[in-house]
Amino acid sequence: LGNDPVVLHAPGEQSFFSARVLELANLGKNTFDVAAVEAMSLLAGRATFQPGVLVGFTREVSAWQLGVEALFAQRLNGHAGRLDLDTLGRLQVTGALYFSKDADVSGFTGLSLGLGYQRFTGPRGAGLGRGDGEYSAVGPGVAIRAGLELFRATTTRVTIFAEAFIPMFVASDDETEIVHTYVPTVALCAGTRF
Repeated sequence: LGNDPVVLHAPGEQSFFSARVLELANLGKNTFDVAAVEAMSLLAGRATFQPGVLVGFTREVSAWQLGVEALFAQRLNGHAGRLDLDTLGRLQVTGALYFSKDADVSGFTGLSLGLGYQRFTGPRGAGLGRGDGEYSAVGPGVAIRAGLELFRATTTRVTIFAEAFIPMFVASDDETEIVHTYVPTVALCAGTRF
């Protein structure tokens, strides 16, 4: 009858959560993801750019995707005497919801939680000697993304998306006074999933 006050659902019926876990285990599809990245940050009143790569492993179930990703971006040219963000790194767990689970082309939104790494180089503070120094900051962060996935009916897909990484830490170098600022990052990504 489905009125047992201890069970609170009909006998043999699955809860919403256990049904989703069963879908993830039995109906899911694994993909390997690779994307080219162009990251941009505002630092000292100007934009800095870092090209990079994103790799990931994703499990797709219906309109949902869950995965693990790593991103690395590196500035390729020198900038002696000027503060700049040289290296970005991230390791994150990602979830995405697709607007259509069956369409060949679908938009999506996603959220990531992970660990971010930022390495800065620039002039040392006054009184600390001449020349450039470097400072690295590591901490947790959240990323939000939106994009478009093409060729969803095939085994190889194309993904285009924009992502904003919001660090939950401030890059603050008290020792050599290279940087004291909060540096979120916006990235444009284009890649493939197979």
